[in-house]
Amino acid sequence: MRKAVITDLPLIYRGEREYIQRWESSHEDGWLRQSERHLANWVEHFDRLVIASVDGQFAGYCLWMPEDGRALLCTIGVSEQYRCRGLGAALLKAYTDEARQAGLSRLTLSVREDNPAKRLYQKAGFLQTGADANGYLRFELET
Repeated sequence: MRKAVITDLPLIYRGEREYIQRWESSHEDGWLRQSERHLANWVEHFDRLVIASVDGQFAGYCLWMPEDGRALLCTIGVSEQYRCRGLGAALLKAYTDEARQAGLSRLTLSVREDNPAKRLYQKAGFLQTGADANGYLRFELET
């Protein structure tokens, strides 16, 4: 795990776009129209952007931000060739550790109901607290 550097941004963009294409393809046009907003969010919270690497190669990322007195996991992704190696769990731990160090004890995230990553969150102790109208499950961890 390491902090992001500016040259990671194109890799994060590709990871996010691949996620949209795979899981939410009907939203890809809207996501692309909002690409400047996404980039601005990544840059604004750059100090909370964690990168996973394997043998010096970019393997995944996560970004979180404080929001209304809680920590919100904005995104987490692992490159396909590095999945099932524990990197998702390590990135999730980086999120929880950093949020706790920032003094936030309520950690939250959202995930599509059909996304297998929800098992990762449950295994880490996150509890489902509800769902929204867009088909996302809300999870929370109190520390």
